[in-house]
Amino acid sequence: MSLKIGIITYHFTTNYGASLQAYALSHFLMMHGHDVEFIDYRPKSIRLEERRYLYNPRYLVNPNLLLQARRKRINMSKFLGKHIKLSKKIFYTDTSLNEYKHSYDIVICGSDEIWNVNSPRGLDKPYFINFINGEETRKISYAASFGSTNTLGLHEEEIHSLLKDFHAIAVRDNNSLSLINQAGLNIKKVVDPTLLLNLVNYENLLRINDIKSKYILVYGYMNQKEAEYVKILSDKEGLDIISVGFPQKYLKPFLKLNLFDAAPEEWLGYFYNASFVATNFFHGVVFSIIFNKPFTAFSNPQKVVKIREILNPLGIENRLLDLSKTSDFKISDRDLLVPLLTEDQKNNLNQQIQFSKDYLLHEALN
Repeated sequence: MSLKIGIITYHFTTNYGASLQAYALSHFLMMHGHDVEFIDYRPKSIRLEERRYLYNPRYLVNPNLLLQARRKRINMSKFLGKHIKLSKKIFYTDTSLNEYKHSYDIVICGSDEIWNVNSPRGLDKPYFINFINGEETRKISYAASFGSTNTLGLHEEEIHSLLKDFHAIAVRDNNSLSLINQAGLNIKKVVDPTLLLNLVNYENLLRINDIKSKYILVYGYMNQKEAEYVKILSDKEGLDIISVGFPQKYLKPFLKLNLFDAAPEEWLGYFYNASFVATNFFHGVVFSIIFNKPFTAFSNPQKVVKIREILNPLGIENRLLDLSKTSDFKISDRDLLVPLLTEDQKNNLNQQIQFSKDYLLHEALN
């Protein structure tokens, strides 16, 4: 039976991971016959982030960077317009969401850090679907996350109350699981939506680049030590260095390409063709795994918890590297460029993915 499904998440963004998790969840549901659209909620906090991104002081003193930042925003908007169905109405406040008559069979919140009450966005109750009556419409979460929040503090009672109106709850990390486990709710842990799609799905979406040489792909801003590590590795293995998604300071002299403004389809293409990935972002790790690319994940204090969440169950936690704990480092003698996942690790991951698909299609939606 085809259901009309509304999704509320961070979709209006210049972040590749956020855009692709939104695409993956909606595409997966549409592949199974459902009518899916995103509730186009753009609160003040999101709009302020957009403004800070476009008018970053670094960009204002560098006209080329400013131009690239705006091109990136345009590319992200084009991706949304082409691949994601948005609600006819844009909602700027929780009041406008509450006043509108929504006509969905099911509303899903997630994925991403939509419940991170420690972020500048704070507690934004529409991401807990407070504008929908749970007696009339099924309310579920899929891979929602509290991110770096380690205590709900004064929000605990209100959040537990909001979640009690849900019909099914699934989060993507153990931290989120523990924060709401004490509420006596039935909670599941599932994989990020980007893992619901397979390699062929992404091959049909990505745009192949024309780079002939082998290269290290860098995703994330590299500090001085991380840039030094990437440069040593590139020299050792004879690889070019390509950065995508961020301007680089310390790596800039060594880059073959610096693609700050790549479209999501191009971003995927650079992962697909990479020989090695250096990243400090969660979705940099995820897409390295999807495309089975060897990688190093640098320890980013804001991202390290969720990066560990995906590495540890697969037994590849050695791919996480914290350069802040050493003043003198060398590239390991082990061959970093070997295939990433063994057959046992692939089977482990596939079991996690199948569990998540079964939860979503046969438990959450029914």
